[in-house]
Amino acid sequence: MIDSYPFGEVFQMRLLAMLVQQPQKVVGIVEPQYFTIGNYVEVARIALEIYAKYLPKKPDFRLDYESLKEAVYATETDSHRRHDFKRLLRDIFNLSPDDSPLLLDKAREFCTERRYRETLVAAERDVTNHNFDRVHERIEKLRTSLNGTGVGSSSTALGRKDFQTPHRLQTAKDNTWLIESLIPDNGLTLFVGPPESDKSLVSLLWEYCVTRRRDFLGLQTRWATVLHIDCENGLSEIKRRCELFGVSIAPVLLFWCLDDPKLGPPPQLPSPIYEQFAKKGWVLVFDSLAFQTSGKVIKAEDIVPILFEFKRLAAKTGVPIIAIHHSSDKDDRNTYLGSTFIRASLDAGYFVETTKDPTDDDRHLVELFSIKGRRGGGPTLAMRLDFEEGAYWKVDSPHEEEKREPMQILAEVIRKHPNSSKEIVLAKSRLPRHKARKLLQLGEGKHWRAVPTGTKNHLRYELIEEDDEKDP
Repeated sequence: MIDSYPFGEVFQMRLLAMLVQQPQKVVGIVEPQYFTIGNYVEVARIALEIYAKYLPKKPDFRLDYESLKEAVYATETDSHRRHDFKRLLRDIFNLSPDDSPLLLDKAREFCTERRYRETLVAAERDVTNHNFDRVHERIEKLRTSLNGTGVGSSSTALGRKDFQTPHRLQTAKDNTWLIESLIPDNGLTLFVGPPESDKSLVSLLWEYCVTRRRDFLGLQTRWATVLHIDCENGLSEIKRRCELFGVSIAPVLLFWCLDDPKLGPPPQLPSPIYEQFAKKGWVLVFDSLAFQTSGKVIKAEDIVPILFEFKRLAAKTGVPIIAIHHSSDKDDRNTYLGSTFIRASLDAGYFVETTKDPTDDDRHLVELFSIKGRRGGGPTLAMRLDFEEGAYWKVDSPHEEEKREPMQILAEVIRKHPNSSKEIVLAKSRLPRHKARKLLQLGEGKHWRAVPTGTKNHLRYELIEEDDEKDP
């Protein structure tokens, strides 16, 4: 979170108690980012969401202990974490925030300091770009927003717009793209998928297009130097992929791996070296997110500091930050693995799904499904990878068959490919895998039968013909 926050746990607990018990005084001022303790951040986020929904309708609305506990428990299933939250909520409601004027003054002081720092960072970038008029505009706008007039001083209370978090400041900027409608500048983009879904390879291909001023799958790119921080694949694997697909990695497509003979392994965030690279305008790709958190992605206190650093780098330097992450292997919906803060912090996110051609192991269908698009865009893309030829190309309509009923699609696949395994039927149907599995089970015995074969009784599917149904 914000390591420079100058107040201790007691102050933060009092501020949180004031937010929960006296929302009319602080909603629009206090933000979750004001807290540095994971449980405090989560309670503040949940309380603010509830008050944003109900206060406009009922100005005197207040949360009580039971209703807030129920809302917190709805987002947390771990028994130990629930116990910690319960103890925190009890302490919050036992406190009497009678020093509210002091709390508000300190909160405003903190917010004012952040606004000045953010303005100075943006002004420094304008000076570098010789945009001196913009520097004066930023400073005048800051003075006006802080005192309401632009001259002198005032005790005018600050509104919600004066307490923007880093990601809100970014959304106010012009929509510019590294890759048109796919990867935004000044923001965080996530590519997520299961193991062996070609996430890193897809990233390698778009990185090459960016460094060579080439369109990627028909989308226009902005030229940039790209640094891929790869903590999963060694140099030998990267070189193999580059040679296979004809990718040249020098001089503007750069890799830093765990086995780098000169630099050694990449450091974990936060590290000043990444900021130095970003200030040069280099696009930073982190593969993977889990390495930066030492594998801890479930709890907010583990993942939020890394997400905050990603957002800070993007806001301060204007470059896009890209992270590659794993999906949950326990969720049929193929969601990302980890805290809900991950999705909340994204400017763009894509789920990468790969289907291997059951008749040709060297060909894959890779599809990118949008899971978040804060600034618009969010296209659904599909491409074919041919590992034998070292080529890839865009597929315009990979799901033309989905215009028919899903059960009909499965039946036709089984008719065309009798005695096929479940995996082949699922792959050939091109339906979402979790949906196809359920339909395959529902149709068994009615439209097709599953016949155990071989010593291990692997299931093979065949249609039930009309003549079979008439037999006694």
